[in-house]
Amino acid sequence: MKNRNRLFSRLAVVLASAFLLSACGGEITKLTMEEATRIMEQETDYPKVRSINVPAKVHERDWPAAYNKSGFLRKLVAADLMTFTEATPQAPFFVLTPTEEGSKFLLNDGEIQSGGDFGRGFYIARQANENYVKVTKIAEMIRFKGPPPSIELQVTDVHFDISLSDLTPFGTAVGLKEGQPGEAKTGLLWKKTAWTYMKK
Repeated sequence: MKNRNRLFSRLAVVLASAFLLSACGGEITKLTMEEATRIMEQETDYPKVRSINVPAKVHERDWPAAYNKSGFLRKLVAADLMTFTEATPQAPFFVLTPTEEGSKFLLNDGEIQSGGDFGRGFYIARQANENYVKVTKIAEMIRFKGPPPSIELQVTDVHFDISLSDLTPFGTAVGLKEGQPGEAKTGLLWKKTAWTYMKK
């Protein structure tokens, strides 16, 4: 009798586990290099645009830090992509404006976005395209579980190589080069029965 109860108990646990796995879409399979490569080649939003945020207005107290010898603002002005008007006692702000050449590479129709590093708005300029090259490493799977009714998420980080192409003057002005290699990573999410790319 005791053995029979133990058998029924084990059977109930097995059935309950099977039900939970089916509800979650099946047992999670470990992400392989082959699967990660397939996803990165077929499902990602690469090539991606690499951009730079250019302040539209900087308070005179912040100008020395913003426009220093090694800073990118000085390089953009030197490349005739941006120009600026100096602060005055009545208006203590340096105002940056794209030149005719610089305007060609601005995103969002060249509109000034709110906020930014100096809190007075910024332009977004395209620098280059980032291209996926190859997967180099797969990290361990991480489980994220929030409070109810949140579901548990399984995410695996994938590290991969990228290269730059289609550089604009906003890229070359700050030292980027055609074909320049780099590294990046992204999380792949387990969704029902397969790993999937999370577009940003």
